[in-house]
Amino acid sequence: MAVPNIVLDGTMAYGSQTVTINAVTYIGNNIQISRGKDEVIDTGATGIPTRRRATETLATISLELQLATSSTAYPKFGQTLTLTVDANYGAEDFVLDPVNHLEDREAGSIRVLNVTGVKKMGTITTV
Repeated sequence: MAVPNIVLDGTMAYGSQTVTINAVTYIGNNIQISRGKDEVIDTGATGIPTRRRATETLATISLELQLATSSTAYPKFGQTLTLTVDANYGAEDFVLDPVNHLEDREAGSIRVLNVTGVKKMGTITTV
């Protein structure tokens, strides 16, 4: 599983960057994008491979979101996360899966959420 090359703005720790969800900016940590593939291998009459065809499958994302303040909105299922990994992929949109709510009771803790999503392919319909 490949780890993405994160484009940093020079002010955040390595592996972190800002992400935007529904016009709210968060800090994304531990960003991992998985880009899968489906492949078919054709064989000749003797069973020897003659051709390989591969297509990219839906990319998925998982990351930890750091909320800026106690009033920062929690992202919701179906909202779109926009992230620029590098110049090769450019800005990509991911549709969020349902977000689990978890709070730490430690004084002074930074509020964080773990979120996952799937790359947006067209229109979004949540029910």
